[in-house]
Amino acid sequence: MAHICKICGEVEKNDLWGDELKNSLEKEQLCFICNHWKRQHELDKERGEHNWAVVNGNHYVLLPHKDSGFRGFDGHMVSVKFYDGTVKKCDNLWHQGEINHPYWRKLMPDNAEIDWNP
Repeated sequence: MAHICKICGEVEKNDLWGDELKNSLEKEQLCFICNHWKRQHELDKERGEHNWAVVNGNHYVLLPHKDSGFRGFDGHMVSVKFYDGTVKKCDNLWHQGEINHPYWRKLMPDNAEIDWNP
């Protein structure tokens, strides 16, 4: 079974996913990619200002430092300068991907720059 995404118009082949995700995509009439960006947009509201960034159309999450386990970008220290002037140093930056569709770019416009060598 398949359906058309109400946002981007792509055909979503529901047989690729487990029952929970399949049912959610069908109910919301979303494709996997639009569902991903919908979820990121919702999470950004929960994360709060300056805990996520969109840079050149790419979405990042700034997580707190941790001493053990995996850290985003292998723990490389970066400096994130938000357009409102706030600067945050981060050694646990995670990339969620490039926001390709205009609908999601409008909802999640660029809001920062990253200095990869602070």
